[in-house]
Amino acid sequence: MFIPILWFNNNKSLKQFVSPYLSIQFNPLEAFKKSDIHDPDWIKKFTEASNLDIQEANILSPSAVEMIGSSSTANATVNQQHFRMLLSNMFQILSLLTFPQIFKADSVHVLVNSIKSAELSLRGTDAPETLILGQLSNNTLVNLRTLNEFRNTSLLMKINNWIQAANPKADAHVKMLAGLLTLSPSSFSSSVLERDFFELLVNTFPLPRSGFLFHNILKTCFVGHMMQSLYIISTEIKKHDFYVNQDYTILDIPFSSHITGDDASLAIKLFGKLIQRDVTSDESAVINDPKFGYAIYSMLLKSVTPFLRRAAIFAYVACAQMDTIDFGKFSHMNFESDKLNYAQDV
Repeated sequence: MFIPILWFNNNKSLKQFVSPYLSIQFNPLEAFKKSDIHDPDWIKKFTEASNLDIQEANILSPSAVEMIGSSSTANATVNQQHFRMLLSNMFQILSLLTFPQIFKADSVHVLVNSIKSAELSLRGTDAPETLILGQLSNNTLVNLRTLNEFRNTSLLMKINNWIQAANPKADAHVKMLAGLLTLSPSSFSSSVLERDFFELLVNTFPLPRSGFLFHNILKTCFVGHMMQSLYIISTEIKKHDFYVNQDYTILDIPFSSHITGDDASLAIKLFGKLIQRDVTSDESAVINDPKFGYAIYSMLLKSVTPFLRRAAIFAYVACAQMDTIDFGKFSHMNFESDKLNYAQDV
């Protein structure tokens, strides 16, 4: 499939993108509530600020802006009409790739699955100092960045009413608010067990002027993914009676010698809060074994590392300039998850 390149080179700073703002001392998502969207003054400020953020995030070339055009279909030039036909054909082809899901221009479904596939293909290979970011091929980066910029451009077209649809600007704002509300305290706990938090991370557009930084969105999604992973690990262990049989138990899971005693103790405490039931004498013997906490923590590490790898890829796709990040500071760390955590300032 041919996708036209409409954008300037991506020179956005990765370090700035993932860093918190020193002027913001709390996570605005923790204070965001449904009542805010019913406040006309709040909505007015939000829409004005989000429009500026979307425009600033776009790197469309002047020729691409002219080609896309803001004129109506009746007044469009021949080149503009041909270009819109090209976009229409692209949407139809992408719809075949996402079936049975309905594809829209600002959908992140293809981008999310492409990042997941890229991350999966690089597992088990030696990474350079720049971690998984240094393993991505140029072709992979070009394809992922094209999909990401295409999504950003689609949002820009909506807020500027360049799309022939019923109230496209409102549609863009509603989708952005929906993503933010999913991460707010009123909705977070009810959806934590069923959400794909990486898809939610990509789908939630950062809006710095409203305080909704990528850093805060990433941190909230990471916490959600970690809670979800620990819950699944705990419930599966409980459901299978701690895998106690004649040949092996949960204690036979291999774990790294770099896991600390404090990490293992914390894993046991969290496990105890999640299972919330009486245990048999055999199960109690497993829980009280010193190796149990290490096994739990080891499984949690293996569960959260792919999320952090995918989040790092997405951040690098959004911002190509990573020269200011000193990856050497993390070289002494033993776990890839720790290195990615600190590199992304989670």
